[in-house]
Amino acid sequence: MSFQVYIIHFHLALWEFLEKEKPSWDVVSLCPPLIIGPMLHEPPSSNNVNESNKKFWDIIFNRSIEEVKKMHMAYADVRDVALVHRLALEKEEATNGRFLIHASQWNVQEWCK
Repeated sequence: MSFQVYIIHFHLALWEFLEKEKPSWDVVSLCPPLIIGPMLHEPPSSNNVNESNKKFWDIIFNRSIEEVKKMHMAYADVRDVALVHRLALEKEEATNGRFLIHASQWNVQEWCK
């Protein structure tokens, strides 16, 4: 099962659980796209980077230029995603909310110029 399909089923089950069980705790669902940004440590090689950076590396070095020119993808900076997590904990308005995190749309063709 792809991650996208899994996450949809997970969220449907989560909101069904909240509706049915009415727990004493709340949930905040954050849905970021591809997360990119600096890593906390310097990896010893490109084989030791996290999954998002591996995807970025693959796009740049392992795809044909024609393939890459057709790509568009949403992304968010890891620091912004961290801030959204912190705000979700601090802001009462976030209680039982669902939030899509989206910084920008990356047009790979523009980047390749």
